[in-house]
Amino acid sequence: MIRESLSDLWRARDVGEVKNVLTRLSRPYGGIRSWRFTRHSSRDVLCVFVRLNLPMCHSALAQEIGGCVVDGEVSFKVQLGSATAKANSAGQKKPFPLHSPAE
Repeated sequence: MIRESLSDLWRARDVGEVKNVLTRLSRPYGGIRSWRFTRHSSRDVLCVFVRLNLPMCHSALAQEIGGCVVDGEVSFKVQLGSATAKANSAGQKKPFPLHSPAE
């Protein structure tokens, strides 16, 4: 299941898909307490920062997804899929806001 979720994460096309995959990935590690991200619009890359309900699991999740733990958060980058890049170039709105929802 984790490998399938990781593959879904790397194929994510928008912020909503990233959030859905993170929710699935974090279940074995106690779930997400909070998350946020920054966006590099020129490269369509999300820098994602996640805090888990069980902080002692941060390093395990970081290792699983190829991220790192900085200041008590798991951080990693996601290159969004080509559908998002096409929507950006066409000037269409994103389906999700560019800020993390309040948890």
